[in-house]
Amino acid sequence: MSVISVQSWVSNAGSHDDHRSVQAQNIIKILESLFLRNITPRHAARVVNEELLPLIKANPAEPRIGSIWAVVCHAARELGSDRSISVLLVQFLDALQTIEVKDDDGGDIRKDWGGYFWKDLPGFALTFREYGISKTSPFPSLILSPRLSR
Repeated sequence: MSVISVQSWVSNAGSHDDHRSVQAQNIIKILESLFLRNITPRHAARVVNEELLPLIKANPAEPRIGSIWAVVCHAARELGSDRSISVLLVQFLDALQTIEVKDDDGGDIRKDWGGYFWKDLPGFALTFREYGISKTSPFPSLILSPRLSR
């Protein structure tokens, strides 16, 4: 992946309406460092956890926590055709899943509608289903015309 492509994604992602929170902007910078090989996937996961941990501990249902998934899905859509980026994203998600988030009593923190941080990657599946998969097929010949799909 070229530096120019990554920088273009950073610029595009940083100005996207869904990525206006401080947390989303910081996660964009963390992923930029990951994609440019300045940090490892494990380090990126630790830094993202540190970024979001105060929000998770204060309110596991805090909407800004979901900014991580919006940013990751945006990166997958924009840069995921590059195998090296896809591998880094998967390694990042794998590393994130190994981080245990505990409350002050030592219990696992769970999102109110399910999933433990970060073991279950709460919210990721929903976000990926809705936003991580391109709305247009990369294989136009496979899209049926309305006349053929009846």
